[in-house]
Amino acid sequence: MLIIMADIPLATPETINEIIRHDEDVVVMPGRNGGTNALFLRRPHDFAVSYYGISFLEHIATAKRRNLSYAVHDSFFIGVDIDEVEDMIELLIHGRGASVEYLREIGVRLRVDKAAKVRVSVERTSS
Repeated sequence: MLIIMADIPLATPETINEIIRHDEDVVVMPGRNGGTNALFLRRPHDFAVSYYGISFLEHIATAKRRNLSYAVHDSFFIGVDIDEVEDMIELLIHGRGASVEYLREIGVRLRVDKAAKVRVSVERTSS
């Protein structure tokens, strides 16, 4: 069973295939700030999912407690989620397909300011 959060816009068939190639019972894909962006469970009936707190560490601890083999699959494309406005920067840079096309259609663009402390930001122009 693969559980992947709905706000992971850079996931591709290739990144999904990398995940399911693992032999371990549990494969955890970390998000930023201690979250879990995806879980692959070979024996889902032997695992308990919890997305509260620092879920990445919780999922590893659950695998250990239940004597399940586990792997951490660290992937940039699975690690990028859209929780904050700034998260759209990675989508606008690396994204392909409908999500990035929609953002561009409604006037969402990267703003680059080489002199500013924050060099890249997101802005919405009137469309």
